[in-house]
Amino acid sequence: MILSAVYLYIAVWTAEMYYQEAVQKMGSQIAPHIVDENKFFTNGEIDEEVLHKLFHEIMVINPSLEVYLLDTTGNIITYFAPEKNNNGIR
Repeated sequence: MILSAVYLYIAVWTAEMYYQEAVQKMGSQIAPHIVDENKFFTNGEIDEEVLHKLFHEIMVINPSLEVYLLDTTGNIITYFAPEKNNNGIR
């Protein structure tokens, strides 16, 4: 019984890790295209209209995705995540 529980736990954990890795790989292939197609800054300021439109389009395609706008050092400038995780755009 204990071995079955351990096996089940490992199987579920492995499946979750595989899923997370697949989502990350897919996102890393899509991100450069998103950046090439959108201009997030106007005169050095974030263009909120472009961000809202992009965030909406991405959420329509896959509501579970979290979208982050990062600066050149990797710091989060703003993000949008599903409602269950936060209250929207920050």
